[in-house]
Amino acid sequence: MTLSVAPAWAHATLVASTPTQGAVLQALPEQVEFEFSQDISSPAYVIVTAPDGSSVTSGTPRVDGAFVRQGITDGPGGTYTMAYRAVSEDGHPVTGEITFTVGEGTTAATTEADAGPDAAPAQGADSAGRGSPPGASWWSRHGMQAGVGAGLFLIAALLLVLSRRPVAAQGRADSRHGSESEPAPPP
Repeated sequence: MTLSVAPAWAHATLVASTPTQGAVLQALPEQVEFEFSQDISSPAYVIVTAPDGSSVTSGTPRVDGAFVRQGITDGPGGTYTMAYRAVSEDGHPVTGEITFTVGEGTTAATTEADAGPDAAPAQGADSAGRGSPPGASWWSRHGMQAGVGAGLFLIAALLLVLSRRPVAAQGRADSRHGSESEPAPPP
């Protein structure tokens, strides 16, 4: 007897990006690009955020096999964030963020230090100047999946309750009427 094991199908992952994580560029490129380990289904979503929090995304992302490309408009120097959400052809979502800097760049920490102690915290920072709480990144990546799972659980629980309700009501009706629900004995 021979057993063969089928290969495990891995989900799509990000293989490369242009610009790469942590890259320092002299000028903002005209587009950003993501390369995945598998073909990606349309639509894909990309948002490129400038240092001031505004979007520099232009148009809609173009999906070409395992590549997703997004045009961007001109923006100031500083640190940019490219957030992406794509779905591989096997139906699994792939999300993430890549940051890069244009010019010498100004990070939020540098801006706060230069602004002095009375300045407001940077966008996404709390009153102590810290970044977003750790749970925020988990929810941004998995919030939709958790919501869908919770919704499916509630639907299943509701269907279970509703499917048992008529059986319970019938049982109570039989006990109230005594032998009326029992068939008559044969003559």
